[in-house]
Amino acid sequence: MKNCHILLFSAALGCAAAAHAQDFFARKTGAANTAAAGEAQRENARAELLLQQVERLAGQVDALRQDYANLEQRAAQLEQRATQAEQRAAQAAEQQRAVAALQDENAKLRDSVQALRGDLAQVKADRETLRKQITDDLAAKIAAAIEKQNTARPGRPPGNADGKETGRLHVVEAGQSLSEIATAYKSTVAVIMKANNLTDANKLRIGQELFIPD
Repeated sequence: MKNCHILLFSAALGCAAAAHAQDFFARKTGAANTAAAGEAQRENARAELLLQQVERLAGQVDALRQDYANLEQRAAQLEQRATQAEQRAAQAAEQQRAVAALQDENAKLRDSVQALRGDLAQVKADRETLRKQITDDLAAKIAAAIEKQNTARPGRPPGNADGKETGRLHVVEAGQSLSEIATAYKSTVAVIMKANNLTDANKLRIGQELFIPD
């Protein structure tokens, strides 16, 4: 009987041990499956995260490419502007050189004009001196001729029979003008024109007699 109980107890222990072993194996297998599933989920999550990062990086690369294209376009525009600025600077420099040349030419012209004005002033002075010399010479010659021809020819104004107004008669010779005659007689053109009823001082005839009032 005792042996029977021992056998039953041993059998129960064996069954319990077998059941425990089966349960342990089942739990271990489930845990392994659960761990594998978790690891797979984590791998999927990591893969999803990497995919998202790759997509972000791809977007950033596209943005960088666009920025680079924009920079290239801006660089081309800046280079074009720089070329235009260089051309404008060259044109401005050429204009400055042209202006400087014109200013230099203008200064030379001013100097030439100033020199010409000096020459003209000298010519005028020489001409005035020559004119005075000629006038004085003619006046002296006229005075001598007047003195010669009037020494014996006192005159009276036309129509003055009573002889109240006295003077001298002058016979116009070639090249004589009324102003020169008036200067020679120390008279005036107006007085001589009035005494001789002249209307135009420039219309004298060679041989014409003029009364010169005293």
